[in-house]
Amino acid sequence: MVPNVARKTVLPGNGTGPYAFNFKVQSASQITVQKRVGSTITDLDLTDDYSVSLTNGGVNGGVVTLVDGSLVSADSVLIEGATVIEQTTPYANLGPFNAYRHEVSYDKLTFVAQELSAKLAATVKIPAIDSTGLSVTLPVAAARANKAIVFDASGNIGVSLGNFDDSQVYALLSQAWASKVDGIVDTTDYSSKAYAIGGTGVTGIIGSSKEWAISPTSPDGSSDLSAKSYAALTAADAIATAGDRVQTGLDRTAAENSAAAAAAAAAQGLYNDVVELTSADSPYVPSLAEEGTMFRLNMTSGPITINLSALSVYGDDMKFAFVKVDGTANDATINRGGTDTISGNTSLTISNQYENHVLIGDSGSGSWIDTVQATGIPDGAITTDKIADGAVTTDKIADEDVTPAKLDRAYQELNPRVQTVTSAATVTPTNLNDAVVITAQAEALALANPSGSMVQCQALIVRIKDDGTARAISYDTNYREVDVELPTTTVLGKTLYLGMVWNATDTKYDVLVVRQEA
Repeated sequence: MVPNVARKTVLPGNGTGPYAFNFKVQSASQITVQKRVGSTITDLDLTDDYSVSLTNGGVNGGVVTLVDGSLVSADSVLIEGATVIEQTTPYANLGPFNAYRHEVSYDKLTFVAQELSAKLAATVKIPAIDSTGLSVTLPVAAARANKAIVFDASGNIGVSLGNFDDSQVYALLSQAWASKVDGIVDTTDYSSKAYAIGGTGVTGIIGSSKEWAISPTSPDGSSDLSAKSYAALTAADAIATAGDRVQTGLDRTAAENSAAAAAAAAAQGLYNDVVELTSADSPYVPSLAEEGTMFRLNMTSGPITINLSALSVYGDDMKFAFVKVDGTANDATINRGGTDTISGNTSLTISNQYENHVLIGDSGSGSWIDTVQATGIPDGAITTDKIADGAVTTDKIADEDVTPAKLDRAYQELNPRVQTVTSAATVTPTNLNDAVVITAQAEALALANPSGSMVQCQALIVRIKDDGTARAISYDTNYREVDVELPTTTVLGKTLYLGMVWNATDTKYDVLVVRQEA
């Protein structure tokens, strides 16, 4: 007779023991013993590692005594039935029925059945209700080595493509590079999140992207200011120098476009980094990693040469900004890479203080597009000598480049040309608008394609505010996102700014800036 009891016992560590078990056995060899210390499990050997004393010949189990007496209560000992699956009892043909020998054999079969039942209960099983066509066989050892078990879309068992240990390491490292904000990830580098919004070792020391973008002063305490500060300075200087251009009799429309473009750049106010270059850095080659950098050109000690790499090296949508911050006569020369062009030329020269240029690369055409230019003309720069040298001729006045009407307007206050709309289903900017202001939009808004003759890089700022209820916004075909996402709705009661320049090459308004009131 074999009672229905579990054929294994797990006991807490207690030195050498004794460790009792209560399931029936026929000999000491019908059990196995393991010990677990921490996460290490060790199979023990009968005689070398433990001895067994059977109770009532094994009918009532027995007691195991270990040789190793170091186990403590945090450790554990497993005693489990391990009946060898074999038939060693002979039965003679037509011999007498020996009840005892039959009972011993049946008991052994019952031991085996109970032990198999326990092992099957501890296995991973596919529900019986599942499809009978599923594959539950693993690949051979060589194919599954260092792999994780996975299931395909039908539920068939298989293994992962990559090394499981490597995947776990890379996953943890990726998590650290993405979100760690409490210190360095590797050597001297911090995570993307820390560099973006701040974290231990970045905030107030190196300066996060957010700090360099919106801080009112210097994020790291140096002489370098934030993008917001530089943008405000650049906008003020650009507008002032644009006024100088008009007052010296230059084309007012070009000056207005230049000022509006500078204002759009100021509204953007976000560069990835701000780097100061001097003549000691010349010649300088901007790297791919410096995409979006504003270079402050300080030529107090001498001129600077900047050699761009070919656009095939940089790739699409590269952007570099350059501004001359000194008042010396030294020039900065920006040379193309390979056969590229810079607004149709092989190089660009920056001569005047606070003159700034933003170059955006188009690798498909091999062209750098000079999207923003604000040039300050120093007082006294236009002299009678320059007029005598032909820089300003009567032909230009006759050709209506400079007309008496424009000269009369040169002394008028330079005001942006604004189209003001309270609310309308469709609003159409024109070539005569520097800004479109919508003050209380009371229905869904559609921004139509502009009317009139637009010129290359003509700037426009659109300001939108609803009537206290969020309103949908849609855009016609000539509005194109450039590293921004166009909003599809207003935020109730909040002011929204869109800054854009006209791309005459593609007949598109390239939207460069989207700013929402907090």
